[in-house]
Amino acid sequence: MSEPTAVEPAISSGRQMGLIGQREKETPERPDDRGLSPELDRLLRENAVLRHKVQELENIVRCTHMLEAVKVQLSKFVTPSVLASVERNPRAPRWRKVKKDVTVLFTDIVGCTRLCELLPLEQMEFLINHYFAAVIETIVEHNGEVNETMGDGLMVMFQDSDPYRNARGAASAALVIVEKTQEFNVCYREVCEPLRAHIGINSGPALVGVAEYVGTFGTRSTYTASGMTTNLAARIAAFAKAGEILLGPETRRRIQGAFRSIPLGKKKFKNVNEPVNVFRLVREADGG
Repeated sequence: MSEPTAVEPAISSGRQMGLIGQREKETPERPDDRGLSPELDRLLRENAVLRHKVQELENIVRCTHMLEAVKVQLSKFVTPSVLASVERNPRAPRWRKVKKDVTVLFTDIVGCTRLCELLPLEQMEFLINHYFAAVIETIVEHNGEVNETMGDGLMVMFQDSDPYRNARGAASAALVIVEKTQEFNVCYREVCEPLRAHIGINSGPALVGVAEYVGTFGTRSTYTASGMTTNLAARIAAFAKAGEILLGPETRRRIQGAFRSIPLGKKKFKNVNEPVNVFRLVREADGG
């Protein structure tokens, strides 16, 4: 039995009658209770650590989902090359231009302006979007990248490590674009006047990367290929007639044996010093 923890005199009518003591209630010790508190403390500490780790993982998952959503949205506005560069080095302030061998394709659509004049805005928008969706799908299927949009036209880059594959991919894509245009015209012949694509393709060295334009408006950046290869591709496309696919001499050399082309002779282009041999790409069904 334990000793009283506190003792006070019991007094009645001025006389001490005895002592009053307080004793803690004794509870029989059970074998299961021995060592329970230290073990419980350890489990509680471990549980707190686990809860913290779970919260960190949930935050990481939320951030990952958010970044994936951002990536999906950005992919609508920038090329796969830009996305890949950002993924490799997201903190890089800029991406240095490098010299690469590329094939550049320019295509411009004749008839879009007339379409805008004849149709209500919403209907015209639907048709143009439908057409360009088919064109861009074709370009992607042939490993091209839509680099710039310019009114009714597109600038496309093919920059695979194999220069011959670039040229053949561009030529194949161009032929499909012409076919898609013809299919579009058949499908919507009751709705709008026919569209016509004229295409120019050129191959060779170019500086590929981010070009920055600094002015009072701030800094504007664009990912592009610059140099004579690109300039000549644009000039050739502008020279092409509606429905034609014209090639620069280097592109023609690289696709020989895989595609047919017809020489058109040397042509003089603005801001190009020497006349350039130009070739017209033809389908086998065209018969020349």
